[in-house]
Amino acid sequence: MSLYRRAFIAALLLACCLPVAAQPRLERDGISIALADITPHMDSQFPWQREVMPGVASVQLDRPQLALPGNWAQLAVDIAVTTLGRQAALGRATLESGLRLDAATAAIYLDAPRLVAFAQPDGQPLTLDASMAAMIDDVLASYARQQPVYTLPAEMAPMASRVQAIVIEDGRLHARMAR
Repeated sequence: MSLYRRAFIAALLLACCLPVAAQPRLERDGISIALADITPHMDSQFPWQREVMPGVASVQLDRPQLALPGNWAQLAVDIAVTTLGRQAALGRATLESGLRLDAATAAIYLDAPRLVAFAQPDGQPLTLDASMAAMIDDVLASYARQQPVYTLPAEMAPMASRVQAIVIEDGRLHARMAR
């Protein structure tokens, strides 16, 4: 067998074994988006930082983990606070949220996120006092307004204006379109 033929067969076998990049699916009633499509998009947004007292204190979110159980999106993130240049890990926040689509940007955002659990850096659950919970809720709401969970690919973006609802079914986001 020639060297070129061996190389071609080896390349073909390798291509068959490599994972295929996840892509949203166009379905009869809209667009279906798997968690595998969303995860790389979200990972690229982190770490995300917000100044809570410019020049004095900021909050950083990192290590996002999105889940799509039931009818809500669930996002867990690590939270750290930097005060006067010194960073301290607060812990891991878990929030639940609805989802909304901004047709102008063809992007899906968290909608009305709310803190449902908080754990210390060592993983132990922690009950937050009202002021700390309010501060974390405010930071998470700011993140939700500014950063999309997912942006539709350019070829699907023109369809965004026809989307009536974003729902979660079978662990996937479905952008339901008007008929």
